Amino acid sequence: MSAFSHIELYTSIALASLIWVVQVVHYPMFFHISESDFVVAMQFHQRAISWLVIPLMLIELGVSVISAYNQQLWAIPILSIVLAIKLSTFTLQVPLHEKLLLKKDLAVIKKLVRTNWIRTGLWTLKAAIVIGVRNQ
Repeated sequence: MSAFSHIELYTSIALASLIWVVQVVHYPMFFHISESDFVVAMQFHQRAISWLVIPLMLIELGVSVISAYNQQLWAIPILSIVLAIKLSTFTLQVPLHEKLLLKKDLAVIKKLVRTNWIRTGLWTLKAAIVIGVRNQ
């Protein structure tokens, strides 16, 4: 397996693992943060999670684009999944996070938890495909 393949494999597993922790632990925890601490907690969450997610997502996108450019058979479905994740992130989750930076809103938290299943499913699917491709 090439170094490039290792990078793809490890970023896929890291992002799938991270999104499951966010989906099952972090986002539901938002319901239990007091209103007086909520905005500070959201600022911390956004700042801290960005250090993990942004570099991984940029590496993921780069690897996916390069693989598609090299016309690898499995690359187009994976790139499609990556682009769908980006679309969900920037049209659904980021705007909801922006609202939560202003105040605690239970309806927004519920929508964040519900819509984040899109990314959870897609990153899990992507990791499964990459693992499957690498084990052939």
